[in-house]
Amino acid sequence: MEPYWYNLGMAAAAYVEGIESLYNENEWKDLVSLLITKQTGSVPNKDSITNPSSEIRLEALSIRLRQLHAQKAEQLPFVSWEDGKGKSYRLLEDSDLVEHFGVAIGLIAASHWWTVDEIETDHSTSPRSR
Repeated sequence: MEPYWYNLGMAAAAYVEGIESLYNENEWKDLVSLLITKQTGSVPNKDSITNPSSEIRLEALSIRLRQLHAQKAEQLPFVSWEDGKGKSYRLLEDSDLVEHFGVAIGLIAASHWWTVDEIETDHSTSPRSR
């Protein structure tokens, strides 16, 4: 169970703009709708999808972060975070390192969800298209 919570925490941290940005995605709304339908046995209305119960919101967030964590991992070499004092931090502070190896590092980080066919593909020239 520990790797599961680790993945969720790392995925949440990758959302510099805040995980609230997930709530506007169609995939989020579809997932919330599915979970409400599963729980209640009826099709939810727009308001219950927009304002789900805390139980549904937490379950949807857990599922959605798990779905997206490898994709977000690919972007981590290029992301920066700000502390409360306005200082910016990156996982790799050396900009030359990021420039030369950022794509490769991101692909390696994302690769743990790839199929065998994807792993065998040459990813040396550009990042995967999303």
